[in-house]
Amino acid sequence: MYRRSVIAVWLLSIAACGEAGSTLEMAIDIYLDAGSTQCEKDGASLEQMKDQLVAVGVAFANASCGVDGKVYTAMCGSPDGNIGIFKVSPDELPAVRALGFEALANIPDARRVSCSDR
Repeated sequence: MYRRSVIAVWLLSIAACGEAGSTLEMAIDIYLDAGSTQCEKDGASLEQMKDQLVAVGVAFANASCGVDGKVYTAMCGSPDGNIGIFKVSPDELPAVRALGFEALANIPDARRVSCSDR
């Protein structure tokens, strides 16, 4: 009896891990341009971007700062390439696009950076 219980618990734990893994594998990265410019303390913060998603009921994970990887002219007032990056379910893509978010795959040179580096 004990052996069967241990095997049953083990099988259930493996099944639960499989479900969690598949959810993460299906999630996609999205981004939003912060709208910030060089030499200024402007643009949307990561917290403000999170608030936009929460306001429309979009569940997300792994919020992080990033840069789009594009080259910009070094000049005050020019864009700086700062973005916010989030993981969402593919089902949420229409809702987040309505807010201005797009799939991170659209900008292949983008990368995550520490928010303190921005």
